[in-house]
Amino acid sequence: MTPPSDLRLHLRNILETNVSVTLPDLQQTAELLATLKSWVADALIDSHLVTVAAAVSEELCCDMESLQVLTIPVDILSLFPDWRSGSRTGFAPQSADWQFSPAGAGAPIQVVRLQLSPYSVTLSTALLLIKELFSVLDGEVQFQIAVEPGGDTEALMQVLATFHPDAADRITLLELKTCSLFAQDNARGVATPDGQPALLLPRGFRMQSERNRDALEQQVIDTHGSLPVYRSRLFWEGGNILRDDTVCLIGADTLYENMRSLGLTAQEVIRLFEVEFGPTATFLGSTSRYTGDRTVLRNFESVQASFHIDLDVSILGRINSLPQALLASADLTLPYCKDILHKSDLVRDHYLDDESAGRMIELEYKAFAERRSEFLEQYQTILKGCGYQISPVPDMRIDPGENIFSTRNLDFIYTNVLSGLKDNKPAIFYLPYGIPELDTLAARAYSDTGCQSIAITNSGRLANLLMLFRGGLRCACSVIQ
Repeated sequence: MTPPSDLRLHLRNILETNVSVTLPDLQQTAELLATLKSWVADALIDSHLVTVAAAVSEELCCDMESLQVLTIPVDILSLFPDWRSGSRTGFAPQSADWQFSPAGAGAPIQVVRLQLSPYSVTLSTALLLIKELFSVLDGEVQFQIAVEPGGDTEALMQVLATFHPDAADRITLLELKTCSLFAQDNARGVATPDGQPALLLPRGFRMQSERNRDALEQQVIDTHGSLPVYRSRLFWEGGNILRDDTVCLIGADTLYENMRSLGLTAQEVIRLFEVEFGPTATFLGSTSRYTGDRTVLRNFESVQASFHIDLDVSILGRINSLPQALLASADLTLPYCKDILHKSDLVRDHYLDDESAGRMIELEYKAFAERRSEFLEQYQTILKGCGYQISPVPDMRIDPGENIFSTRNLDFIYTNVLSGLKDNKPAIFYLPYGIPELDTLAARAYSDTGCQSIAITNSGRLANLLMLFRGGLRCACSVIQ
């Protein structure tokens, strides 16, 4: 088959600009570059950034552009003025250009980001969620919805317009590639110095992760819709960062991920987080396990109760002058375990008979609660130390690595909520699971904080669907402003 003329012309232009390079040469060069990049990634785990960069620069006579090609983070390297001599002195990152808007149950919700992934199962879930949000959020709330490029946006808007009489005026569709409906992780709402809404993007996702397809930094150049965009120097996912007007909580796994990927010490990473997210950055999880010998970072294991802290904690800002928080509590829930399993359909239609399945599920609940208890106790101590009044909420979960009943949701968490003003009163919006004992306990805990307790829907379908994807309401709803 003869290539089209325009394709042949494009190929000729490439070859003419590299006339002295043969295809075998290109292959060898590509293999060498891949080897060097792999070496850099490994070296940054075991050694400090300036040590790695100084060695590469001296051995290969690299300028900053070449170091960047080798995936050395030159933007952070430039914060060490004497790095070429291998010195870490003088590290002094400047304050961020952005600021954070008030957040929590007492702050207004003005703009919410959501994502419609190209996968049919999550697509229908996201559409159902958007429909329910229109029924409970204040009438002036705007929705920015990411959709797959090239789709029939006109037909989609026709569907969305049926959700509410004002839907067409309150929805903005943005064409962006995403692989999930969890909009919380790939952008945070911030404000420009003059108070206008903006987006803060993480440095990126783990390259080996499917979530890397959710990264926005390769798709957004100067604006995201009508919003200015800032870029963080750090790797993070929004589900592992909680912030209100009192403190910013960050999962300790994120600390170690940045130490591993950027070649920095724990204190240097913490300093960058303080600059970007505020001076009250506080880490949940063990912050001492991997901060000594760098080589232990190579065999890193999670030091958090869950992979994201918003599955265990919610901070709500000040309600009646006191900072309020929700904290997952298996102790609150386990006394109801037998009753719930006895009369619900959770134990039915598994490969085991109902009675055997019930016993095994109960044992898994108890075992996972015991493994998580030390972390949750630490979370509670930190929250109290920050002055928070804590309301325990129901929590029943099976270790995702041990869940052999995964065809049906068996995880019930109530911390992953959306908070903000409703009719000018502090409110907690949540998704019930359709298990009356747990839903009632949760609603009572929300009310104990001094907030309105508002169920997004009367059905447990949405909550159970989201948990099958290992997420919840907050995961899917990113408040920009």
